[in-house]
Amino acid sequence: MLSSVDAEWDDAISLRLTSLALGATGRLSDDLVLGIAVRGALLLDVALRRPTAVRGDVAGDDVRPTGFPPADRLLHAPGRPLVTLLRRGRVDQFDLAAEHVRRGSWTRTGSRLRPRYRDETVERTQRDAATSWHPGWGPADAALAACAGELGVLDAGRTRPSHELLRATATLRPLVELVVRHVRDNVEAASDGG
Repeated sequence: MLSSVDAEWDDAISLRLTSLALGATGRLSDDLVLGIAVRGALLLDVALRRPTAVRGDVAGDDVRPTGFPPADRLLHAPGRPLVTLLRRGRVDQFDLAAEHVRRGSWTRTGSRLRPRYRDETVERTQRDAATSWHPGWGPADAALAACAGELGVLDAGRTRPSHELLRATATLRPLVELVVRHVRDNVEAASDGG
């Protein structure tokens, strides 16, 4: 049974993004860009729940445990530049997969060396993948769409966030723009062979 703290994180951007990135085969890519996107989504999750933990371009001084293990591991030391956390944070997509399994939102199948996962929240994931931005979205949904679109894990494929979508991210906008820019730069570098 999940605690009330766990329930607060059920709709976490990072969990939803990881679900969108789960391939049709049930495997997660070990792509470094996905790791950057997941860490960015975690920073967005923390900024939504505890704005003082992410200030400007650094992790703030508020390092109290969030109750969400992947976020706590990412923010283990205060004052680290967000760019450093995006590029080299101690959390990746496989940490989010483990969190999904712990919560029961994914079931792990296959071998330990080549795990597969079954998304038990597939209806929510399909809704996240298929929907287009609309004015009723809150900052979390808009941030998810911006990051997932840039990563290319929406049904529409890889898309850049519109000005309207970025505006809907409200106070998260500077952080969303940072995450999207790093995802974009790394996707483009990978496609250029770099």
